[in-house]
Amino acid sequence: MKKELLNILNLELNGSSVKDDVIKLSENLIEFYESNRIESSNKFKRTLEKYNFETMSNFSEYPEYPHVTLFHGSGGLEFWPVIDYEGGVTDTDESIGTIIKEPPYDKTEYWLNDDEYEDQLKDEIIEWNWEIHRRVVFVWLSTIWQEIKGYDYGIVVKTLENNSVRQFVFNDLAWDNISKFSYYNDKSTRLERYFENDLTIKEINERVKKVR
Repeated sequence: MKKELLNILNLELNGSSVKDDVIKLSENLIEFYESNRIESSNKFKRTLEKYNFETMSNFSEYPEYPHVTLFHGSGGLEFWPVIDYEGGVTDTDESIGTIIKEPPYDKTEYWLNDDEYEDQLKDEIIEWNWEIHRRVVFVWLSTIWQEIKGYDYGIVVKTLENNSVRQFVFNDLAWDNISKFSYYNDKSTRLERYFENDLTIKEINERVKKVR
């Protein structure tokens, strides 16, 4: 993942005066997430082994279709498993715990301090700070989804920011404004795999970039 995504970002940042700093930030973030891949993959898989189409009757006490959800707060990127029933989420599943924590932002390698840049660059740095953090973690989570064959569990799986602000749906690797599964509510039908083959890092990145 690291080499492919860095190559993509190098092209996107071509001509930018903050390119070197943003690429270094990207590299540090990718290394942070990759160092947590095994643990996070195991927790993501345990979530789907517990909450899936076959086990739905064990945890779905409401008439609404349950979406298996990696929840994160507004402005934060720490994810933990809950079930979302049309905007009403359950408590965190403490038996699984946090899928992935945020990088320690008190360390300068994980955050660009806009105060250290000239005024004309501050806005660009602020924008790239958030964009890179979001891009890296969502591409990374998508690769884990493919590795653990999340599409085989037959149920809608997504992320959710602050109950209803923004959703990324893993089934078709799309944000809620374009995902075909955002409002899926058929409890009687097991979902099939959406893509015939796993997507490349380039393809995943293009879909993650389409955030509304």
